[in-house]
Amino acid sequence: MSQFEGIESINPKDFTHLRQGETKWGEVMAIVRDPKTLATEPARYILLGIPEDIGVRANGGRQGATEAWTQTLSTLCSLPAPPNEWSHDLALLGTVSCNDLQQASLGLNPGDPADQKIFHQLITELDDRVTIIIQTIVESGKIPIVIGGGHNNSFGLLKGASLATRQALNCLNIDTHADFRALEHRHSGNGFSYAVDQGHLNLYALLGLQNAMTSREILARIRAHHQQFYLVTYESLIDQEITFDKALQNTIDFVGASPFGLEIDLDVIAQMGSSAQSPSGLTLDQVRAALRRIKQQEHCQYVHLCEGAPEYGTSHQQVAKALALLIYDAVRP
Repeated sequence: MSQFEGIESINPKDFTHLRQGETKWGEVMAIVRDPKTLATEPARYILLGIPEDIGVRANGGRQGATEAWTQTLSTLCSLPAPPNEWSHDLALLGTVSCNDLQQASLGLNPGDPADQKIFHQLITELDDRVTIIIQTIVESGKIPIVIGGGHNNSFGLLKGASLATRQALNCLNIDTHADFRALEHRHSGNGFSYAVDQGHLNLYALLGLQNAMTSREILARIRAHHQQFYLVTYESLIDQEITFDKALQNTIDFVGASPFGLEIDLDVIAQMGSSAQSPSGLTLDQVRAALRRIKQQEHCQYVHLCEGAPEYGTSHQQVAKALALLIYDAVRP
């Protein structure tokens, strides 16, 4: 049983499909249960999931992000165990307790002002739970890898890491959307807006923003904070105004000199099953390569992989396999 407040402990072996004569990752994966021993845990990376789509539905999006965590865990644990040199660099923390909030949100109408207030209360409570957990992990010197869940959880991640490092965090977000909507009721589209407003987000680099899917109001809000933003639009990539490699390096240079978080919204990947799936976007290989380069930066505080929705995938295990590969890339040397 986990001694972490707000965490439901799980055993990776329960998610592992065994094969005689082969060792699977779930058979050797460590489990973290006590925050007091976290600092001495051999693993550098701490894996946890937030299986909810409250913020996505509050933003008028489609449900489905609740399923990504358990499906990904099953796929990840059933991969062949990594080489002995780094097989223990990842430890499993568990699941953020949020089923009570998820159940309370069912049936709410995001267009109803009264229901918007309830959404706000539920997501604010989830923010608080995520913040405490992330603060504890980062203060211990570890790097959380978080599987969402909606992009609303960016706020709790930024706040928790900001409190742990005692400074406003920078952020590199690989995403089709800026998620910089107005400071209305909390939802998946305004986590970064709230983080800036409350002093937890300093510099914000955004790679992959699609102008075609961004309102003039959001662009105006970004311009009002132009000194804090660095944008590379997807249109500038397809028009070959800048190469992907150069764009990636520019975003790293913009945020990488001080503590920052890495956010990857799966809707940035073309045809990937997600809450806001797009027919146009980056390839999975581009995102994998970007993650590899970014995670090697000294000041990366966390990795957040969010808004995967397996039911919309182009194949049965598309989303779970993609997320498992991204976790693998984050952990391997």
